[in-house]
Amino acid sequence: MSAATYRRPVVIIGAGLTGLVTAVSMQRAGLTPLIFEKKPHLPHAKTGVALWGNGMRVIDRLGVGTKLRTCGLTTLSSEIVNSTDGRVLCKLNFSEESSGHVNEILVAELNELKQLLLEELPSESVVFNKELDSFTQHGDYVDVHLADGSNVEGAVLIGADGLYSRVRSRLKLQMSHRYAGYSTWRGVTNVTNLSKEFPLQLGREIWGKGRRFGAMHMRTGTLYWYAVAAAGNGEVFLRPFKKTLLNKFGDWNFRCGEVIDATDERNITRHDVQERLQPVPWVENRVVLMGEAAHPITENMHLSTCLAVEDGHCLAQMLAEYGVRDPLGLEMYERTRKPRCLAVAQRSRRIERIAQFEHPLTRWLTERVLGRRRLATALRHILRIIPDYTAGDLPGPILRS
Repeated sequence: MSAATYRRPVVIIGAGLTGLVTAVSMQRAGLTPLIFEKKPHLPHAKTGVALWGNGMRVIDRLGVGTKLRTCGLTTLSSEIVNSTDGRVLCKLNFSEESSGHVNEILVAELNELKQLLLEELPSESVVFNKELDSFTQHGDYVDVHLADGSNVEGAVLIGADGLYSRVRSRLKLQMSHRYAGYSTWRGVTNVTNLSKEFPLQLGREIWGKGRRFGAMHMRTGTLYWYAVAAAGNGEVFLRPFKKTLLNKFGDWNFRCGEVIDATDERNITRHDVQERLQPVPWVENRVVLMGEAAHPITENMHLSTCLAVEDGHCLAQMLAEYGVRDPLGLEMYERTRKPRCLAVAQRSRRIERIAQFEHPLTRWLTERVLGRRRLATALRHILRIIPDYTAGDLPGPILRS
């Protein structure tokens, strides 16, 4: 039976970017998506999202790329500089380093992208304030039990619910995480006089001892920034975050302190960075994991988001090709995605090892001799594999521009 004629919905847990991209992809493939999100609404805090060409190809396939480009701004090159004297450690033009592919980063507001995706779905496709309790797998469907006592039968159950996935925990798959040794903060602020420090269409990242600060323009006059700092496992950071950030970055070159100080505290988010130590199965019968629920990686060069976007699109392609009655589509999704995600994770880890050096001698070697070459090589390796996901057609309704 084809995907288009199978009437049970594809149930998705989580209405983050991964879940919404997956839902729209499923709809384009002729399936009926149904998202359950435990939060009562989308977050109000402003935060940025940076999408490489691979992620934007998916967004274009889903019909919202043109609209997203009107509210975002492209970054065409990156520069890594020393926090003390501003010396350039590495500079790359994305397209020149991407094996002949046109490559760029589109930086936009995450909630604007989520809203565009929501508008592509029927209102009944996304249910807020509904939390997963458990599920029971049967021969050709999954009985999904919600915390309020209700239940729904789904053709497939998708865990798009992040690093601490409840879907994964209910499968009793204990993912072994490694704390990467640092925390990251993100913010969005309006700026008018920092064009020299953070030029348009350039992503500048400043490196210091166990710390990094980077920024890209989301639109003219609006800056999306992120800060990374070494921290002990379990170290507590309380609001206001700005006080902590100004202590760490307030005296840095490129007026990093002014960027932080100009940011509304409500628009600053923070989390510890984790990565997977041991692989877990992504598929068990009719239940499948994606995004950080399946393959968390260290957050270098904004790669984790794009991999999750690819996941949603790829799974819809596989279900459209193989149907939802036969679990072969889920197996092909895992078989297709795992090698690519592993390759990107390994390259991201190499950058992390160079970036987070704290010992003075190691930092000197990094900045003056060996590390600069290793850094450029690691960045180029990532830039060459980013375009590999081409985002093929989904055999559903005609896409809207």
